[in-house]
Amino acid sequence: MVRVFQVALLLVGIYLCFLVFTGYKVDTSTSLSFAQQLAMDTRESSERFVYEGLPHQSFETDFLEKELKRSDIIKLGDFHFYTPKIQLNEEHWGSIRKILTKNRSFEPVVGAKLCGPFHPDYAIEWVSNGQTHWVQLCFGCGDVSTSRGNYVWLQSDAENDLVEILKAYDLKRPTKDEIRKERKLREFEEMLEGLPDEVKQKVMKEFINSLTP
Repeated sequence: MVRVFQVALLLVGIYLCFLVFTGYKVDTSTSLSFAQQLAMDTRESSERFVYEGLPHQSFETDFLEKELKRSDIIKLGDFHFYTPKIQLNEEHWGSIRKILTKNRSFEPVVGAKLCGPFHPDYAIEWVSNGQTHWVQLCFGCGDVSTSRGNYVWLQSDAENDLVEILKAYDLKRPTKDEIRKERKLREFEEMLEGLPDEVKQKVMKEFINSLTP
C-alpha cells in the first residue's frame, strides 16, 4: 500500500513538473478552436487592412489623451485606431494568415499576465462572405482578441514574426524614443520653473541639442 502511495506521489510530482516547465500549456482546446475559427473566417477573404493602434492607455496615458484629440481616429471594438486604414499587400496578408491559422501560434489563457491591460498595437480587418472581421494584436503582452469575442495568448515566435511584418505599417503612433524624449523635455522644463524666460530658453535649447543624436 505504501509503495502504491509513493508511486502515486511520484506521478503527481512528474505531472506538476511538466506543468511548470511547459507553462501550464496542457489543454490546447482553446488554441485549436481559435486557429480553426480564424482559418474558416479568412478562407474567402477580401479587402484586407491594417489599423495602427494609439499609445497605451496605462503606460502612455498623457500621449493617448493628446492623440485622441486628432480627427483621424476611429473606434474598433473597445479601442481607438488611426485612420485611414492601410491596405495589406498580398505577401503580408499571406504571412499573417499563415501565422494566425496555426494551432502552435497560440497558447491557452491560464491566469493573468503581469504586463498590464490588453492594448492593441494593430488591428487586422478583412471581409469574408460579406461580413467584416478583425483581430486585435497586443505585442506588450502577446495577446489576441477577435470581433467574435475570442481571446487567446500568442506564442512568442508567432508574436515576433507578426511584429516583424507589421512594423512596415508604423506611420502615426509616436515611437518609444519620441515619447521618452518628450517626457524628458517636460521634466526638465518643470525644473526650470521660476527662472527668467531668457535663461530658460537658452538652457532648454542646449538641453534639446543634447538629446539630438
